Amino acid sequence: MLRALSVAQGLAGFLQQNSDGAAGPESSVRFARQEYPWEVTVEHRILVVDDEENICNYLAELFRLEGWEVDAAYDGYQGVKLAADGDYDIIIMDILMPRMTGIEATREIMKRRPEAKIIVITGAPYRRQAEEAMECGARLFIKKPFSSDKIIEAVKSLA
Repeated sequence: MLRALSVAQGLAGFLQQNSDGAAGPESSVRFARQEYPWEVTVEHRILVVDDEENICNYLAELFRLEGWEVDAAYDGYQGVKLAADGDYDIIIMDILMPRMTGIEATREIMKRRPEAKIIVITGAPYRRQAEEAMECGARLFIKKPFSSDKIIEAVKSLA
């Protein structure tokens, strides 16, 4: 929790913890919208696909601070649709998502856009799923939790 708070504060955000008693504690990270006093040149266009809203928001803000354009999808179906309609340099794809897994979404995206550069991320301990995503066309695999520097370097290495 302290690490999450430190990351949030470092990106001009805050950590909010709510509890309704029955469901237990729920945490969320919020970031203030950044206004840049200088002109931002977009080097990369990135799509983040993850069912965890906090992860999407964190990565989106992290990439925006790098000057990159970012869209977010909260499930595999939405990710496939955005990837088909958009011209993304990099797609960050969570593996474990409800409805359509990241493996299924990666497979669909690669059918439509074989040149797509997909980085798969997961907190699950199942190495076979990461291998399967790579077999479907993903270029890199990163295990959660990861550092901000690691994900930024991964994007730069593929872009």
